[in-house]
Amino acid sequence: MSQKYLIRIAELERLLSEQAEALRQKDQQLSLVEETEAFLRSALTRAEEKIEEDEREIEHLFAIVVRYRHTFPVKYTAWSQKKAVARSVAVSWIIWGKSALNSCHCEQCPESDPHRTGWRVRPVTVLLK
Repeated sequence: MSQKYLIRIAELERLLSEQAEALRQKDQQLSLVEETEAFLRSALTRAEEKIEEDEREIEHLFAIVVRYRHTFPVKYTAWSQKKAVARSVAVSWIIWGKSALNSCHCEQCPESDPHRTGWRVRPVTVLLK
């Protein structure tokens, strides 16, 4: 009987050492998971701080843009500048035509003649917004 007990004790010791080894491996895995979790938390904290810093910088730059918009006049884009020039040319011709009609006081050009040109007056460029 004592032989059976010794074999049983040896078998239990072997099982105990296997379980202890498995427990050590699980403990290493758990510590690795904890280290990874701590690293990811610190990375998340740094990323959140960076995002907040970037948001503050964006707000600062937006405030500068708004200040410059109020400080400096708005420049025309190519399309709106073409439209503004076309409008100013049209207005110039209207002004030029009215001034030409009013400036010619010769007897050969009756006041009702729509074909008077009035070469003495040059068109004036007026920019409209």
